Amino acid sequence: MYRALLTSAAVAMFAACSESVDPIGEDASFNFSNGPESPGPFIVREVETGFFILFNDDRASRLVSLVRAPDPPGDVIPCGGSQGLDAADLQQVFHDRGAINMLLTGDDVSVYVYERAPFLAALFGGGLCNAMLTVSPLARGSGDFTAHDNDAFFSGTRTNAFGWSIRGTVIAVAGGDEFRYHNEYHGAVSPDGELRHLTSRITLAPAGAP
Repeated sequence: MYRALLTSAAVAMFAACSESVDPIGEDASFNFSNGPESPGPFIVREVETGFFILFNDDRASRLVSLVRAPDPPGDVIPCGGSQGLDAADLQQVFHDRGAINMLLTGDDVSVYVYERAPFLAALFGGGLCNAMLTVSPLARGSGDFTAHDNDAFFSGTRTNAFGWSIRGTVIAVAGGDEFRYHNEYHGAVSPDGELRHLTSRITLAPAGAP
């Protein structure tokens, strides 16, 4: 898979509804013969708390970013912990040809920044949970993000543009220095699976810098 966008933390989500509903009268009449043949996309909006964690790395800055993880990151439910992810607003648009547009936004969610080499070594050696459980972050803080994917489960019917943008503030674990945090991750995959473009950039700048 070419993209790390919205890497699944493999958390099952369940919903239950206990509201009572008035029965439909026997004389009710439904006539959809005058409706359009293709009524358009089906849109779902919800608060998403446990499925998508944002993870990417930047070779140039030698950093890794993890967004929406709890404190500590390894205590997330899929890794055997007891905490979910930070809440975010999720919108999904289902199209009749199979593509699903997804928009995920969050305010004041957790941000963890790691040194790239040890985090990826732990990731490839034992998976994401292993890295989250065993590697200590360089800095931590919070930020606001917008993530998008115009073909979230790759239907192959269109070019898939995906990515996210995150801005916030993090504090260095050693020394307590404050940094402005900026994360840009964007890419595009053609319908046949060819990666056309990928940008992954994680920037830390001293808070007092212009």
